[in-house]
Amino acid sequence: KMADQPKTSATELSKRGTAVSALLARPRATTGDAAGAATPRRSVAELTRSSKTSKFKSAVTRGISVDSFASGFGGVGSEKSAIVLDIGSAYTKCGFSNEATPRHIIRSVTTHNGREVRVYDPQEQRPPSELAEILVHFLHDVFYQHLLVKTTDRRVVLVEPLASPSRFRQAIVDLLYRHYLVQSVLHVPAAAVATVPLWLTTALVVDCGYAETTAVAVFDGVPAVSSFTAVAAGAVEVHGQIKKQLEGVWDDPPEEALEDIKVRACLAGQLPEGTVLPTLKYAVKGVAAPIDLGPTLRATACDSLFEGVADGGYSSIPTAILDALLACSVDARKRLAQNIVLCGGTTMLPGFRHRLSHSIAKLAADDAYPEYKALVGQPSLRCVVTVLLAAAEKGKLELGDLRGNAHRILDDLVDRLRTGGVQVSDSETDVVDGKVVCTFSSPDMDIDEALIRKDKSSVLVGRRTYTILEVKKSETTVPSGVLDAVAFADCHIPENILPWVGASILGTLESLGTKSISRESYLKTPSGGPDYTVNCLVQVAPPPADSRPPPPEKWKVKVGRPSAWGCGSLAVPPEVKQHAV
Repeated sequence: KMADQPKTSATELSKRGTAVSALLARPRATTGDAAGAATPRRSVAELTRSSKTSKFKSAVTRGISVDSFASGFGGVGSEKSAIVLDIGSAYTKCGFSNEATPRHIIRSVTTHNGREVRVYDPQEQRPPSELAEILVHFLHDVFYQHLLVKTTDRRVVLVEPLASPSRFRQAIVDLLYRHYLVQSVLHVPAAAVATVPLWLTTALVVDCGYAETTAVAVFDGVPAVSSFTAVAAGAVEVHGQIKKQLEGVWDDPPEEALEDIKVRACLAGQLPEGTVLPTLKYAVKGVAAPIDLGPTLRATACDSLFEGVADGGYSSIPTAILDALLACSVDARKRLAQNIVLCGGTTMLPGFRHRLSHSIAKLAADDAYPEYKALVGQPSLRCVVTVLLAAAEKGKLELGDLRGNAHRILDDLVDRLRTGGVQVSDSETDVVDGKVVCTFSSPDMDIDEALIRKDKSSVLVGRRTYTILEVKKSETTVPSGVLDAVAFADCHIPENILPWVGASILGTLESLGTKSISRESYLKTPSGGPDYTVNCLVQVAPPPADSRPPPPEKWKVKVGRPSAWGCGSLAVPPEVKQHAV
């Protein structure tokens, strides 16, 4: 058959190669230049529009190589990859493991009895039959219209909020096993998997979603249920503020338009004093003249997220973070404050992190809330000792030799101080003008210089002797509170898909396949296993240390503090398990 096919001429092959080369050589638009800065932000409809012309989205159009991601984690082929679902209050992320981004981001709505209803609403009490009917229509669209996949030979990784209603979890699991006949379902808490793409195992995860904001501490991949805090500060509150300020200009705007205005025009950051944002023109469908989005609306629509609402309580995102820190042990607070992970679409508003950091410091310093004073701390006095050393032998040493010996000199001097009963809280070393400079910080103010010199004003490193030229002592104050260490984990992944990406990574690990609940095991349990599905959240265990694949180069995130890669343990200890259920 191959012999009968017409052969492609050399001229045709040359033309094809020239066309491909021209396509690859086409310059890409950058966002850092003036042209990119002047380009308006895309609307929500443009960001969430799914491809309907092809079966799968091209990896080139998404800017991320799916093949390199899959090969980096050593997962199975895309034909048998697990389906990863993250059903939120406003949007649902769906796709496959082995991939770095969801295939589709769709609205979490479906049509029921002729009207549009939300699929996931924790506050609404629906009858089980009505909830099952809504989920059947929604999952049908996800599997057969967006993912175009056969569910009978697939595993499902389900990302769930830590406080997801059990009735919703039971309804969706029962449909996946009985109606769609999936092979297995693996439940993972969103707070825990959000730390996986950042290679963190301990962090304070703050999820700013559509209806609420939750904060929970994660220790070695285990969510601490006792630290869980939720406040009614989310995107719906911002939409309400926009709608209120548009009264008289645009009566009863739809929800899609409110979100579009938020994404295009609103800022979460606090502007410098005297700065006024320009007025934007917003085109309304069916109206000839566009409406004006003034500077007040653009700058104050997000204030309620950080300053709270006068509803009898001060519920805001800063209070959720501080309450979660207070609920943790004293020894763990500073480590959690140094690794605050933000996820959720609301955190992607411009200036969100800067405004949040400023609001936390302002709230902790407010005398009206004395419970937060425990996190501030008092500046403590420290004694700083600076030791200057130089090589005793003649001849100039190479800079590399000096730097290599400097750490050994530092360890020797620290041992001398600790042997004398001096507590060393911090130490560092440097090489300046061919001399070694060692600096120590200690809460002990009376440090005897003789402990450093140790009868001999020298330090022996190998065969080379370094003479102590000078010892200086000074006093300084250092911050010692938990809030002085507040820092946000550096993330190069969009915050709205961060939990989904973590679940996609877990779906590629073969060792986690044994921790999921198979359909046969589910159907054998009495009455469909309602208690069994609840315990699925605590069935995830870490892979063996020797089986963890190295992360791909493109997914190595530079964090401002040391952190070891690994998904950690997602299994809740026995003493916490009962409380979690």
